[in-house]
Amino acid sequence: MIKKTFFIGLNDKNTLKQKISTAQAIKKIKQVLFFNGFQYCTIANCQGVYVMNSNGESTQENTIQVIIIESLLNHFKHKKQVKNLINDLKQVLNQESILLLTQYTKSNLKF
Repeated sequence: MIKKTFFIGLNDKNTLKQKISTAQAIKKIKQVLFFNGFQYCTIANCQGVYVMNSNGESTQENTIQVIIIESLLNHFKHKKQVKNLINDLKQVLNQESILLLTQYTKSNLKF
């Protein structure tokens, strides 16, 4: 199985301030996930620190962590979907970047 973890900061890339509430951001993230074909995930709130690539300024911000688990087969099939997902999230939330952590795991669903 593959575990993909997206870390999405909520500060606007231009103002370095959070412009929409965390609840609104989560709602938008879910909409973008579903639009891009990802229907199963775990979403958590956390705090992050980020240094802007554009100007080197450091910012602390609320961050949303999205975890998607998928089979190895789907991992290769979804590469373009993941790229589109990241681009859509960056646009909708006005982000400079989104961190994607990909981990290969020995896990499975137990029924």
